[in-house]
Amino acid sequence: MVNVMHGRCIVSNYGSGYQPVCDRLIAELQSENCSYFSFLKSLLSVLEHAVEATERAQSIVRQSGREGCGIDVQHLAIAQVHLSRVSEAVGAVIQNATASEDSGEEISLNFFKQTCNELIKQCFDALYHLGHSRHLLNLLREHYTDAFSAVSNTVLVVVDAITLMRRAHIYVTTGSTAESSAIIDARRRISRYMNAACYAIHAIPSSTIRSLVEALGGGCSAPEIREMACHLLQEAVLLSYLIHSGEETANRGDAASYRERVKALLGLLRQALRELRIGLLDSRAYDSPNTRFFAEVFYAAMENTSMEYRDMGGALSSDDAVIHQRDLYSMLLEASAMVYMVNTSCAARAQKAKKPDHCARSILKTFKKVRKALSAIRKKPCITKSIDDANVCSRIRGLVADAQQLIQNIDMSALPNPTVHGALLNRTRKSLIDAGSLCISLQCAADPEYRPPHQAVMQQRHLSSMLLEAVSAMYTVQTSFNAILPIVGDIENCKRTVLGIVEKLQAALSALRGRNLNDVKSLGDANALSCVTGIVADAQALLESIDMCLLPNPTLHGELLHRTREILIDVGSLCIRLQCAGNPEYSVPTEPDGAAHEWDFPSTSVEVAFPSTVIDSGVCYSKAYFLL
Repeated sequence: MVNVMHGRCIVSNYGSGYQPVCDRLIAELQSENCSYFSFLKSLLSVLEHAVEATERAQSIVRQSGREGCGIDVQHLAIAQVHLSRVSEAVGAVIQNATASEDSGEEISLNFFKQTCNELIKQCFDALYHLGHSRHLLNLLREHYTDAFSAVSNTVLVVVDAITLMRRAHIYVTTGSTAESSAIIDARRRISRYMNAACYAIHAIPSSTIRSLVEALGGGCSAPEIREMACHLLQEAVLLSYLIHSGEETANRGDAASYRERVKALLGLLRQALRELRIGLLDSRAYDSPNTRFFAEVFYAAMENTSMEYRDMGGALSSDDAVIHQRDLYSMLLEASAMVYMVNTSCAARAQKAKKPDHCARSILKTFKKVRKALSAIRKKPCITKSIDDANVCSRIRGLVADAQQLIQNIDMSALPNPTVHGALLNRTRKSLIDAGSLCISLQCAADPEYRPPHQAVMQQRHLSSMLLEAVSAMYTVQTSFNAILPIVGDIENCKRTVLGIVEKLQAALSALRGRNLNDVKSLGDANALSCVTGIVADAQALLESIDMCLLPNPTLHGELLHRTREILIDVGSLCIRLQCAGNPEYSVPTEPDGAAHEWDFPSTSVEVAFPSTVIDSGVCYSKAYFLL
């Protein structure tokens, strides 16, 4: 739910008024730390909260009057009736269970097996009326944000109640609450799309929004308009938690019924968001690059979200390449919106100061890199498994790596709003790391040489990709020392240690180059894996010796070193698995090797691994980056 939604929107406070309890209670039920009777009482508490929230929303609307309020109180009253009936029904079951001490648990269990499905439908009816209470809503004309927020909060509580009953029903009928991985992935993408739209709205200047509100006779401020829009967008994410696959329930008709009801609810949300989009794209404001960016991102987010919901309602793709493609697009769209939001703030500050702003230039360069990557994937999808597609992925990887490097070099304390903008850039950096990994997966699928993919071959390519990620992370830490002058004493030793780790990782990549380790036929192949294992162990020892306090940015760079440490552990384990797969009995190779020089076994010496003597670290990184 909201507190566990993938990558919750950084700039919205949606869900701050209520913390969903579904995930916690379901986990307690599965671990037998919660009885069915106790679970039922918790459900009643949630339903009572929903009824109270609906009453509160009605009270706010009645106090504000009908003038300037886009909330229909009659639909709120109908929603309250449905929720009250559900609450009363659950209360009656609890009374029966309490009166029958010996069979109270059985009564509670039977409720979740049978009765709760009818109550779920009534909750869906309540949700429909909550959504329909805003059918006349136009955010730019709205005067009262408290009424809107009360309804939005009620939607969150009702969804929590529905998921409580639905997941409990699935658990008692199938013995599991595990959801389809395809559904979970689709939710992540929807979350990224809606987050991107939120960030794009925040990139529109307050002056632009104020002028539109004044022209339409509205009464809300620009921050209030943005917040209400983000609430609607996050509700679109929330509704995806009401959809589940037919395999997860004994009654597959329920899954189809839920999808149809969610479709109707989404239609109401789209209507409210469409009014906002039309208003913001008024011809007087459309000349602004910020508004054009909003229009582009908002349209892409809504179209792709609609596509995801259509697929969730039918058959989700099982093609890994298609899934990776969608994941990559959603990551880059969200990343571009986050960077653009920071860019607008930096540009506004630079314009006000009327002097060059180094931070603004770096952010703008980062945005351009991410946008080029997004444009590349739009022009040519990477899923047809051709060499051209592999080249597209390679180009995207390069752009993503450049953008990531630019972010690493930004002084977060110099941003206009270090807390919010720093969080946005850190989220962007993580998205770019994931996007780079996905590009590697897509390249593996696109290159005909990689088919059919033997498991050991894929493991070897995974090994190379992990080492490349580690090199990238360590190179980022290494280059950050360039901003420190002078570098002496312990800081100089720390820099040398980081450089030593980079060299070790590059040597490990060199050891893998030219080797086909899907079948270890010689001591040379076996020794190559042993070599990598040893080099990685050395690199890990160097990493453990680093004093994090000496790093230029202890928090950020400490995080990168921690990630590198995890990679090194995984690389060592994978090398051992490859050795076992190649020669399970550790016997003498059937084809004896010749002289030592015929093994083509690379030296662990940096000078031998890189014959061009001591290469500049930037060049080393460039070569290592393109080893694949």
